Amino acid sequence: MVGHRPFGVAIHADTARGRADWRADYAALTYHPIDVPDTLTAGMTRYLNALGLSFGAFDFVVTPDNEWVMLECNPAGQWLWLAQAAAAPGTDLLWPTSSSTMPSLMARMLGLLQVAAGHRALEIGTGTGYHAALLCHRLGDTNVASIDIDPTLVEQARARLARCDWHPHLAAGDGTAGIDTLAPYDRIIATCAVPAIPPAWIRQLGPDSVLVADVRGEIASSLAVLRKTGHDTIAGPLLAVPGHFMWLRRDPCNPLRDGGAIRTVFDHDDAEARTTDIDPASLDDLDLKFVVQLHLPDLEPLTHTTRDGRRRLRLRTNDGSWAEVTTSQSDRHTVTQDGPRRLWDHAEHAARHWHNLGRPTRDRYGLTATTNGTHHYWLDQPDNPPIWTDKRPGAAHGWQGRGNRSANGPPPS
Repeated sequence: MVGHRPFGVAIHADTARGRADWRADYAALTYHPIDVPDTLTAGMTRYLNALGLSFGAFDFVVTPDNEWVMLECNPAGQWLWLAQAAAAPGTDLLWPTSSSTMPSLMARMLGLLQVAAGHRALEIGTGTGYHAALLCHRLGDTNVASIDIDPTLVEQARARLARCDWHPHLAAGDGTAGIDTLAPYDRIIATCAVPAIPPAWIRQLGPDSVLVADVRGEIASSLAVLRKTGHDTIAGPLLAVPGHFMWLRRDPCNPLRDGGAIRTVFDHDDAEARTTDIDPASLDDLDLKFVVQLHLPDLEPLTHTTRDGRRRLRLRTNDGSWAEVTTSQSDRHTVTQDGPRRLWDHAEHAARHWHNLGRPTRDRYGLTATTNGTHHYWLDQPDNPPIWTDKRPGAAHGWQGRGNRSANGPPPS
């Protein structure tokens, strides 16, 4: 609640951990704006008025009978405001396209960016303009540039910033291109999510400059703190801190990051069945999820169901590939899969790769990215041999092509 106005968002969790506590598995969460019942709005307004508050983040559980059960009210500013949503093509699903995320996360990213007086900064993802305002306050508006795919958001942000007498350079366009005319930059910060670092960002960084971005897929997210180490190279750690920002998008009229459509029909005619010794419950592990995502960067959010006391895990990708794994009382679990790729084969390969590496935690990974689109993932130090190399030219908007390899051998076909 902000004043007397409610902003409702339903949070759905696709794992047992996430359903028990949504903070335990951010990668399993999906968000959808919803209408808040008038009676609840009135009750929350009375609550805030009684305590002299103008803002409160209320947590509810909604039962199958649509009864809203209040858990708590947090007045401390830990919130995410969905500023905009649009319908996904071919569906009536509202898809969030812009938000103002937790101020604490923004502050943490600014700390990682290590801005100093005199620095010139580029922000990717203007959104509401909140983050650009923080940069203007710290660096002065003449040292700040920001770009967003949505021209309406850019103009709204421009008006808000002008009311504070700040006039940074704002542009509407493809964020993967950055703003070349004002380069080089000492700092680049992306307040939107990307699956890979766009080459233009690397080119627009000056010597020894820093980039902070949310590098993620649909099942794992890590803040990356990358420093310019050469003319065409950046490198640095991947933190065990998820960002889960809105995706950098290709088309301002399409809420999906690749500008395409949601696949709703999957072929089951040629499905193959076999067994596996990899327990599907192991994919609840955030460290393993990170490696699975390296092997399957286009994997959609995992879904879980329970039938007859047996847990079923579903994997799918937008090229029509899918897999379903059903747990068993024995050490062999049933796998059914179909489509252009055998997704569980890739997931198995990822799990064995991770075990062979010694089951490393996410905070041990780092990334080296180059302007030719190559991404090397390593453990502990950038001069260590890469444990995974991924070359996906143009992949900043989404997964394109294959060609991944690891120190554990090639992936299954």
